Amino acid sequence: MSPTLGILLLALRAGCQELCTVSGSLPAPKIFLSPSAAQPGDSVLLQCLVNSKLPVVRVVFCRDGKVLASQRSLRDQLIYEHVHWVSNSSSVNYSCKYESRDEQHHMTGSLLSRAEQLHIKGVDSGGNVLPFPGVELVLPLGIAVSCVLLVTALVLLGREAVSALRTQRKQGESRAGDPPEEDLHYASVTARGRPQPLREHVTTYASIVPPREPPC
Repeated sequence: MSPTLGILLLALRAGCQELCTVSGSLPAPKIFLSPSAAQPGDSVLLQCLVNSKLPVVRVVFCRDGKVLASQRSLRDQLIYEHVHWVSNSSSVNYSCKYESRDEQHHMTGSLLSRAEQLHIKGVDSGGNVLPFPGVELVLPLGIAVSCVLLVTALVLLGREAVSALRTQRKQGESRAGDPPEEDLHYASVTARGRPQPLREHVTTYASIVPPREPPC
């Protein structure tokens, strides 16, 4: 079979897929999904719990309102399982139902179970696969963390700048209140090396009289 023919058959099968409608009023079964989140290519386990007093003929698993798979019932079996491989989709709703025969062998069906939603990671709302799983959450989170770190760094830098300015201002005020070192040095030199007033030198002249000769 050629790849083109296979794609056409898959498309025809999807277009002709049976709708998962309610065909009776029997009590609805319960469906369990594990896990509740997966990535494209992963498998999930569907379990349908059927509790009917009438003999069960068939159990049907539904995906987004269409028949996904069906199984023939087994005697005294209550839980039916189906493994489904996840495809590219933003979310999937699973449900199940069953069909039974009454005492007159008339076929009757049950109500649909309550749907369980599977969240598919790594896919955007349009079903497109993202380059990295969880990128839609990581990018906004990384931007928010970067902004918080940037604001914190700016606040710390601002505090350091204000503290430095205050320190410089205090040092300037303390220096302005004290006399400069040059003035102190000059005052010290002036006090110690003050010139003493010059004393006047008085010259005294003495009269010298020659001694007189005694009379003969």
